[in-house]
Amino acid sequence: MAQPQERLIESEEPVPRWWQLWWERFLSVLPIVTVLLLGGLIGVVIAGYWFALPWTGLTAYTDPTGDYHPDKTLWDWLSLLFVPVVIGVATYVFRRTEQNIERQRAEERAKIEKDAANRRAETERALALDAQRETAFQTYLDQMTYLLLDKQLRTSKAGAEVRSVARARTLTILRDLDEDGLRKGAVVKFLYEARLIGGIEASNLSEGKTTTDAISRFNAVIDLVGANLAGADLRKAVLSGVVLRETDLHGASFSGTFLEGADLQGANLIEVGLQRADLSGAVLTGATVTSEQLATAKSVEGATLPSSLETRRAQDSRGHLSETRDEPPANLLADATSQHHPPPAAPISQREE
Repeated sequence: MAQPQERLIESEEPVPRWWQLWWERFLSVLPIVTVLLLGGLIGVVIAGYWFALPWTGLTAYTDPTGDYHPDKTLWDWLSLLFVPVVIGVATYVFRRTEQNIERQRAEERAKIEKDAANRRAETERALALDAQRETAFQTYLDQMTYLLLDKQLRTSKAGAEVRSVARARTLTILRDLDEDGLRKGAVVKFLYEARLIGGIEASNLSEGKTTTDAISRFNAVIDLVGANLAGADLRKAVLSGVVLRETDLHGASFSGTFLEGADLQGANLIEVGLQRADLSGAVLTGATVTSEQLATAKSVEGATLPSSLETRRAQDSRGHLSETRDEPPANLLADATSQHHPPPAAPISQREE
């Protein structure tokens, strides 16, 4: 059975035509023919000079009309070969230049096509990655919705298996989203609105309570310790009382975010944008944050700052008080006058009363 298949494959190969065979044979003998022709031409020239053959036109001779033709000189040879050489050189230079130009154009076209192909590949990879992340995000929302509605995740007890599952899925989706700050922010907002990562009673916000003791919190159902929230986009979000303890928030954006009473203990806040963020009553003990970042916040009233910043704030307060003591009191003269001229004693009836 194998032999017929091999014969069939061999028969499918293209058969060369007669002119292709002739051209291949001609090319094979072309070098020999060229050498023979050049050798014959050189032999004729040598014989014409050596034996003074008049029919070669190389030596002096007299034609039938009586005109005398002298020997061919070097100048005659140069005059004879000058035009062909110039034309040949010019043709060679022109063709070489044209080939270089064509090669450069071909290289530029190849580079442009390669760059376009790379851009298309990058775009396709980005779209594929975005679609993959969107699928993972939607799957996560469906799974969490199931745990909330069917497994009563919000009312589950501490240490329940459903909480461990929810935490594992949350940490996984945050890791898979990687640099997708928008979807990371959407995950945090979803968990907050579902009251799974803390919160504050609406009555506390309406009454303007900002101190830690006066805030009534929702207990965090999902522990986000160690969660990768780097680069999360949480601008202008309402996250009052959120529990993001010991999370990695490097490069996240909280611009204009409401973080009253938020628990950010031990959180990594390096390069986090806190412009116009409300940190009233927030707990920042052990958090990695700078005074420059907090200076851009809308409010840090009642907030518990890291020990280093608390010490600096205390020093600033003492310095402000010492400056105040150095200034002479405005009522110094009145106090002195009252000491030298005490006020009149009250009547006896009033003192008895």
